[in-house]
Amino acid sequence: MTTQSLTVERDRPQLQLALDFVSLNDALRTASAVHPHFDIAEIGTPLIIEEGLRALEELKGQPGATHRCNGGSGDREGRSR
Repeated sequence: MTTQSLTVERDRPQLQLALDFVSLNDALRTASAVHPHFDIAEIGTPLIIEEGLRALEELKGQPGATHRCNGGSGDREGRSR
């Protein structure tokens, strides 16, 4: 990825998909159904409580740019490229 393409990505608004599911399968199915129409997938607290870091690991294998884990008190970010 060139510096120019990074600049273009930052110049436009980012669309975030909130995956506030309890089921990892539902979250993966939803993310796959709406890809590539989002830039960031947020892993919601209910999914983290149910699946832990497994949710992040599974979503890393899916198409997308950034995945964000919202653990209630703070966010954890990971890149999946």
